[in-house]
Order: sequence, then structure tokens, then C-alpha cells
Amino acid sequence: MSNHIPTPSMDTGAIPIIPESVRQESRNQKPRATETVKVPTQIKVLIAASFLIALGYGLVAPVLPGFARSFDVGAMAATFVVSAFALSRLAFAPASGRLISRFGERRIYSAGLIIVGLGSIGAGLSVNYPMLIASRIVGGTGSVMFTVAAMGILVRNSPPTIRGKVSGYFATSFLLGNILGPVLGA
Repeated sequence: MSNHIPTPSMDTGAIPIIPESVRQESRNQKPRATETVKVPTQIKVLIAASFLIALGYGLVAPVLPGFARSFDVGAMAATFVVSAFALSRLAFAPASGRLISRFGERRIYSAGLIIVGLGSIGAGLSVNYPMLIASRIVGGTGSVMFTVAAMGILVRNSPPTIRGKVSGYFATSFLLGNILGPVLGA
């Protein structure tokens, strides 16, 4: 039996059942009361990066509608600048999973970070409204690539006994970045 963990089917999108060997591994590795399992450094880096990406997104969110209005667009179009990022994340999430299955988590993680950075630079340098929207869509696409890949890396590299805790840290870091960013950016 191979150690390969199945991924969602490219044809149907169905998520296969976790193989018994993987479930057994998780059951057999429960920590003893006196045992302390440390969070690996690689996972700490993922958690910190998640916080920084979300913080960066949140920092610019309050100023984006005003920036968009400088291009003589109405209030609805100005607020769409913030929504474009989230909509592209939503639309590109399934494709991110397929890219990870094809090219691997680390490559897509790195590509996502680069793409979100390029989208942010493009947004800051936008000379018109369509360029701003396009840059936000690019940024959202990179953001979801980074996030989906990071979760895969996190699960794969976390000791089974602390996967839940580490997943909670990851989610918390992202949410804290989303909360603190707008406060600091306002």
C-alpha cells in the first residue's frame, strides 16, 4: 500500500475517504499527559506569513474605496475594489486545489506569495479603475493559492497529535491580521 494521500478527483471534485492507514496513524499517536509536542519551526513560519498577508490586506482595505473614487467612479464601484479580492479568492479556490495536486504545495505556496505581492504592487501603481480592479483580482488569486497550499503544508508537516491546535493557530493568525489591519490602516 502506498503512502500517497488521495486528493479530490479532477473529474468529479469528490473528496475521497481518508485511508485507514492515515486514520490509524493519527489514533496511535496520542500524546501522553507528560509529553509536550512542539510546533515545528516551518509551521511557525506559515502561521507568521498568514498573519502578515492578512494584515497587509487589512491595512489597505480602508483606503481602497477612496483611492478608487480618485478615478471618478461611484460609491458602488469604489467598494467593489475590496470585494474583487474576496470574489477572486472564492472563484479561484477550486483551481488552487487542482494546481496543488499537479505541482505541489510548496510551488503553489511560493507562486501565491509572489502573485499576491505583484497584485498589491499593481494596485498601488494603478493609474485607472480597471487596472485597480485587475490588480485586486490578481492579488486575491495569489492569496487563495497561498492559503490553500499553506493548509496542505500545515497538515502534512504537523505532528498528528497537534494538528488541530496548529490549524487553530493558523486560522487565528489570519483572522487577527484581518482584524488589526483595518484598525492600523484607518
